[in-house]
Amino acid sequence: MNVAIIKLKVSDVQRDEIAEAIDDLSTTERAKIKLLAIRLHSLDMPHGHIAAALNVSDDTVTKYLKTFRKGGVAELIENHQNRPACSVEPFLENITPSLADSPLATAKEAAHRIEEITGVQLSEDPACRIMKRAGMTCRKTASISGRPDPQMQVVFHQEELIPRPRGDPRGDTARFFR
Repeated sequence: MNVAIIKLKVSDVQRDEIAEAIDDLSTTERAKIKLLAIRLHSLDMPHGHIAAALNVSDDTVTKYLKTFRKGGVAELIENHQNRPACSVEPFLENITPSLADSPLATAKEAAHRIEEITGVQLSEDPACRIMKRAGMTCRKTASISGRPDPQMQVVFHQEELIPRPRGDPRGDTARFFR
């Protein structure tokens, strides 16, 4: 596998900018890690060693270097985390009863319902977080493996399914099939 290693030239002015940003108390921990990656790269440290020292992957180091090349220190410090669930915060008291009154089968349905109520479009993950805050759980489903037992199906059909529409001795009068 051929991996292109990015090689950046970091000027003295940029090094000073990085040092100031790392020392700044308002800089987030995530931004400091990004800045340290650039600083270590400017000291000719290999990507693998930078990744190990900062506890990130090699691809993450490459991403930091590309971000620095694109926009410098300012681009690294900027918080790009998108938190659309926060824009739904004012509507939580409307969302919670709606989700509880008629439960949903999927996170996609929850995202659609939240969009109907708030006008904010969410993907499935933030919709799951909103559902959890509303006291619901998001569960993944899967098919049950194994083959049906034909003999048990015949018994169920003759003893349970056929007698039910004519009149159920248990008092159930609902019809399930036509």
